[in-house]
Amino acid sequence: MTELNTLDEEVFGKAYDARLMKRLLRYLGPYQWRVAVAVSVLILASATQVVGPWLTQIIIDEAIPSGDRSFVALLAGGYIAAVLLGAILTYVQGVITTWLGQSVMYDLRTEIFRKFQRMDLRLYDKSPVGRLMTRITNDVETLNELFSSGLVTVFGDVFTLGFIVAAMLNMNWRLALVSFSVLPFVFITAFLFRARIQNAYRDIRGRVASSMLLFMRDSLEFALSNCLTMKRNRPIFMLNSTNLIWMLTSVRLPTTPSFSRLFNFSLHSHLH
Repeated sequence: MTELNTLDEEVFGKAYDARLMKRLLRYLGPYQWRVAVAVSVLILASATQVVGPWLTQIIIDEAIPSGDRSFVALLAGGYIAAVLLGAILTYVQGVITTWLGQSVMYDLRTEIFRKFQRMDLRLYDKSPVGRLMTRITNDVETLNELFSSGLVTVFGDVFTLGFIVAAMLNMNWRLALVSFSVLPFVFITAFLFRARIQNAYRDIRGRVASSMLLFMRDSLEFALSNCLTMKRNRPIFMLNSTNLIWMLTSVRLPTTPSFSRLFNFSLHSHLH
């Protein structure tokens, strides 16, 4: 069995574990007001994405055929305002969610570090260093992406899709039902794609752990080798340093008479 295979994960969990997700969401408890503000801003930002197409539909179907330029200008101004408001809300939402994600990750990293400090030393003898480092760094960073962008993207898409469905049903429910007929194919494609992504992520995580272990081992061997040969190489290093200093000095010395002659010539010319 290759070294990579020995470092693979022994047990794989489910793609979605409600119990595990509940444990993760408890870290949001101390930041409830940030979550409330982020969700509110997210709902408003999702609504602005629907307002633009709705105003465009009114301009094309009603304002332009009627020839009312003031009405067209008013709707165009509303469209621009909706786009600007959506951009501002998206920026604010990004700042809040990033702040929230970093705060949660700080708490999580602190708890993991304290947990490792309490673990038995036999754990570090049995577990590869690369796997432990992957737990602390890569896995926690993945959770950071989950809190900072993953959940935001999911909820944002849900709210946007809800507004779009409501608008489509309000305009023409028959045509909306025809459009919804392709949704089963979309869900099937997403399910198959998720399975492939999950396997790829597991493979990448195992390779990262293996690569980190090999890198740390090579680095320690290199550092140990340097420490053992330092005393033997120190005289050679000092000799080389001394030779370098004498060489630079010998290079500068021949230039001194030349500059001296040039200075004397300039002074003599100036006086006469």
